[in-house]
This record gives sequence, C-alpha cells and structure tokens, in this order.
Amino acid sequence: MSLSKSAKRVAYKSLESYFIQLYTNPLRTKSVTSAIIYVLGNYTSQRISGAKVTELNSLLSFGAYGLLFGGSIPHYFFQCLEWLVPGKSALATVKQLLIQRLIFTPLYQLFTLYTISRFEGRTHRQAVQQLIPIYVPVLIANWKWLTALSIINLTVVPPVLRVVFMNLVGFVWSIYLATKRRKASERRGGGAKGGSRPGL
Repeated sequence: MSLSKSAKRVAYKSLESYFIQLYTNPLRTKSVTSAIIYVLGNYTSQRISGAKVTELNSLLSFGAYGLLFGGSIPHYFFQCLEWLVPGKSALATVKQLLIQRLIFTPLYQLFTLYTISRFEGRTHRQAVQQLIPIYVPVLIANWKWLTALSIINLTVVPPVLRVVFMNLVGFVWSIYLATKRRKASERRGGGAKGGSRPGL
C-alpha cells in the first residue's frame, strides 16, 4: 500500500515538474518531449516490423528531428495561429482549422519526410525519390485520421498544451510514418546506404 502511495507521489511530482517546465521553458520542454516521442514511435515501428536489430541511425534521425523541429515548429505555428485568427468563436475555430489542415499540414508533412531522410544520410535526390511515392498517401491519411483530433486540439485543449497533445498523437503518427517509409524503401530494393532499413 505504501509503495502504491509512493509511486503516486512520484508520478504527481513528475507531472507537476513537467508542467512547471512547460510554463517556464515551453520551447525546450516541447522540443525534448517531441524528441522522446519520435524516438519511441520509431522504435515501436521497428519492433512491429519484426526487426531483430534496432536501427540506431533511424532512431537518432527521428530523435534529432523531434528535438530540432518537432517541438519548435508547432510551438511557433500555434502562436502565429492565435495571432492571425484571435478569438474563441466557432468562426475563428473554423478558420484556424482550415489554416492548419490546408496550409500548415501539407508543408509540415513535406518538410518532415524530407528532413528525416536527410538526417539519415540520404542525398537531396535520394530524399526526394523516397518522398515522391509516399507524400500524397501520407497527407491524405493525415487529413482523414487526424482532422477530428485537430478539432479537439483547437477547441478543448488549452493553448499551452496543444503541442504536447500533438506530440502524443504524433507517437502513433510517427509509427505510421516510419512504417510507410520502410515499406517504400523495401519496394525500391532498400534504403540509402546499407540496403533495407527496418526502421524507415
């Protein structure tokens, strides 16, 4: 019983510490959180694929992307969105949603797929070759499956937690991305250097 109480106390303290960091150092906290979630998503994708050996380069690439861009870009995007379309009315929410889904999402998805490929050591040409066959299917899947969650994010989730919410959704999404990229690499007979890469 005391162990259970002790575990709860640690959990509450950790959560409290996280929220303090989120308010005092929002960008750093969101970036670190994003890096952890991207790594976990990629690792989970590798395990689901049946990989016997963990592809560290892929883990590091996803982690680096999450650290540098996965927290920072959404952080500034949501700030800009509040500035561009202020207010809590239904019309304001619809405008914010359209901007996010029709402008931000296509550009961010393109940037994500390309940048992760470059972090993995691919040349510009190789990254574009990997991007072309999967970009539209990934974007359509994003619109199809994540739009409802985007509505929840804009209407229910407090602004300070929107990137965190996106990152939690991003855990499942990063598994999907890694799996989609791996299958695309396998269809082409392997990824960049070293042939087939289970974590892509």
